[in-house]
Amino acid sequence: MIDLKKILLVCCLTAFTVTGATAQTVLTDTVAVDTTQDNRHIYNVVMTGRYYGDHVSLRWAPEDYVSWKIINEYGYELIRINITDGFVDDTLSTCIKPLPEEEFDRMSPTDSLAQAASFLLYRRGTRLDETQARPGTMGSVMEVYEEQQNAYGFGMMVAERRFDLAQAMGLGFVDRTVKAGKKYIYIIRPLVPEKVLRLTGSNIRLNTEEPYVQPTYEALLSDSIIKPNTILLMWQDEFYSYYNIEHRKSGGQWEQINEQPFMSMSPFINEEDDDDEAWNLIYSDGGLEPGKYEYRITAFDAFGEQTKPSEPYQVELSDFVPPAPPYIHRFELQRNENDSIILCNVIFGKDSLELDLKGYDIVYTNEHFDGQWVKLNDRPVAASDTIATVDVSKYGSGQIAVVAYDIYGNASTSMALYMQVDDITPPSKPQNLHTMISPEGEVTLMWDPCPEPDVALYVGYMADTPEGDYFQMAPQPIPGDTMLLDTINVHMPQRYKYYKVMAYDYAGNPSEMSDVLQMERIDFSIPMLALCDSTWQDDRHFGMRWQLSKQDNLVLARIMRRLENAKTWDIIQTYDLDSLGNMRTFEYVDEPPIDRENHYRYCMEVFNNTGVSSGLSNQEQFFCRGEISPDLNIRLSGLVQKDTGSPRISWDVPQSTGKYFFHVYRKYAGRNYRLVATIPPSAEPVFEDQRLDRGESATYYVTAFEEGGSESSGSNEITLTNNAQ
Repeated sequence: MIDLKKILLVCCLTAFTVTGATAQTVLTDTVAVDTTQDNRHIYNVVMTGRYYGDHVSLRWAPEDYVSWKIINEYGYELIRINITDGFVDDTLSTCIKPLPEEEFDRMSPTDSLAQAASFLLYRRGTRLDETQARPGTMGSVMEVYEEQQNAYGFGMMVAERRFDLAQAMGLGFVDRTVKAGKKYIYIIRPLVPEKVLRLTGSNIRLNTEEPYVQPTYEALLSDSIIKPNTILLMWQDEFYSYYNIEHRKSGGQWEQINEQPFMSMSPFINEEDDDDEAWNLIYSDGGLEPGKYEYRITAFDAFGEQTKPSEPYQVELSDFVPPAPPYIHRFELQRNENDSIILCNVIFGKDSLELDLKGYDIVYTNEHFDGQWVKLNDRPVAASDTIATVDVSKYGSGQIAVVAYDIYGNASTSMALYMQVDDITPPSKPQNLHTMISPEGEVTLMWDPCPEPDVALYVGYMADTPEGDYFQMAPQPIPGDTMLLDTINVHMPQRYKYYKVMAYDYAGNPSEMSDVLQMERIDFSIPMLALCDSTWQDDRHFGMRWQLSKQDNLVLARIMRRLENAKTWDIIQTYDLDSLGNMRTFEYVDEPPIDRENHYRYCMEVFNNTGVSSGLSNQEQFFCRGEISPDLNIRLSGLVQKDTGSPRISWDVPQSTGKYFFHVYRKYAGRNYRLVATIPPSAEPVFEDQRLDRGESATYYVTAFEEGGSESSGSNEITLTNNAQ
């Protein structure tokens, strides 16, 4: 983001040809200085350094044009602290400033970079009253600001390009008094008074035990072929400024392809950009011959030194130049009297054979192909051949051309010549007939297209029986399309309808009739309910016999079961009626889990070929209490409580070593018995029915069972009435 405080300060420096101190005086004479709180921007200087064995090189840079210009007037102080020998400090330089303009002028005639450094350091620049934008507007301020920031940027890049120029510009220093094996701290401090500009210096810690070794440049390269004979290299980097790029072909000698170090003018990558291919470095290598190339890159660091080359990156450049087109001399047709095969010898030539020429294709078209060409040769025609024999039995008269292609896929085509021949070969029969049908009875008949390219149209036929008379369907909306439409009555009692298709070519040759397709009609009428006409049962099993209607479009039946207190049905048996033919009577015996509290219910559901359900049939009921244990002779007695009128029953516990649970069953007049209580072995063998209403009667009996065992036969029955007053 642009800092308006910096822009205003730059404008002040531009408007008055004065020193930094004088500029500050002008500002303070106009606006009183706030001594209670200083909110001015703090400018930074960054520094780096490295040890080479006999000396230390240091580089630093201010953060922008404002600080750079003002510091150049005052200079830097450089201090070194020897940590190893007890934090001994030495002032290496009391005032590091750029060389005078005269010194740069002596280098400029033979040194273009020195000339650029001199221009950037000592140029006057555009003033606010000299801008293209109207003076005094924000546009003029922005114009000056952008120019000065560009000058700063180019100045820093010149310093990075050569270390000797960095020293000449007051941005570098060489310390030759260091000793090996020591630890040092270097401090760079701008000498600008705080009242002129608020600045912070920088410091680094260096170890002189091991000399600096240049690293290998790590570049994640990518490439693109944007035009013939040109490779576009792309990579990401925000650390280095200059690069040398080398290439070699097929393992040859490395060659530098940029005359001067390459510098990208693309912006840095946005850190918030998630695009993995946001390349900010792009180099175009043109004028190349087809083949395999390897590239490697070295980068220049802030000291003007080159890194080691990156790992080789391989790119294959294809040939985009097609072969010269061939030409056709003539055709020779071959046909036997007793054979429907027609062969054509295509005799052709070519003025020159390229080294990368791979072969030829023979192609054909006619007025019915809408400009489409089909290949006639089944196998490639060799590059050295001048005659090709192809089968034209399926095509008839039309144009033939020869296509030459190279190993890179580039192709050229000869002038087409017209071939005159009679077509007597019919198309192959249509395959893979299938249909789609809507609820309204709209039938779409579809099939795979015949492989012959000269098929003109298809004709469909339909019938109600496979051996009956077939009638021609309505013609195709689009001749040659692989689809026909039909409409049927969905309420007809017949289950199937039959279709077949025949193809015709442009010469009128008919194909064989396709295989007959049997289509099943849809039926949205509800099937008849299944009927359970008999049942049988014992203590563990329940048998049923189901009868289905004779409708011929029934495809599925299933028997379902649920407990009377359950909400969902479980499918326990399914019948695929198509595979069972005309079978419509089914017997099934079920052995459900024992449940001494609830009845099981059973029903059947039937579906037709359209998926319409008959709904649930009448329901059958079964109480599965398990096998009956031997009679324990349980004697049941009862009475009615005088105070409440509630029935109270009791029974004798069987004389056995086992521990018995007891089930108490109750039924009302005209109803079935229901389990109403389970009495554990630890409880008294007594049950009081407090839910019987006044004047209401109920009959009771009791059974016994051991945990996990079968249930005994029932006790005697007793009927009691709630006679509460």
